[in-house]
Amino acid sequence: MNHSANKMPKRKKEVSIQPAKLWKRLAAFIIDLFLINLILLSPFSSLTKELLPETTDIQELFNYVQENPEVAESINLIRIITSGLAILYFAIMERFFAQTVGKMVMHIRVKSLTEKLRFWQCVARSLFFIPFFPFGLFWIIEPVSLLFNKDKRRTLELLSKTTVTEEQVS
Repeated sequence: MNHSANKMPKRKKEVSIQPAKLWKRLAAFIIDLFLINLILLSPFSSLTKELLPETTDIQELFNYVQENPEVAESINLIRIITSGLAILYFAIMERFFAQTVGKMVMHIRVKSLTEKLRFWQCVARSLFFIPFFPFGLFWIIEPVSLLFNKDKRRTLELLSKTTVTEEQVS
């Protein structure tokens, strides 16, 4: 008996590129923050612990840092280094793979709206990691713009002319 005669022809699957779902973006970001914390930031935690007294009182820590400007300078240097490492992680991964590890897990990717994805675009997308004013404001602006932008793009994505996409199979 010939089984191939009974088979229905396979329907071609159509693939479309769409803006990535917000929950996938958030999940990818949480995965990336976990990796950054585990791999890039954890070496600096022991250094920070050496600089600060053991206390849970925020006011006591604040007073200690105010009274010891060299400690404040060291902490700021650590913040600059760690934010630079985080920016480099996102920029390098997105430039060469169009994805970070979190985006790979969630099957989403970064796409340039102009031409080939450029390194400057990848850096610009990650400027919210700079821990100093005015860049720190992006921690507030970014989620709000993502929710209210019809293209589901963050402010830094608008400025860098990039978007995060996913493939939809139908």
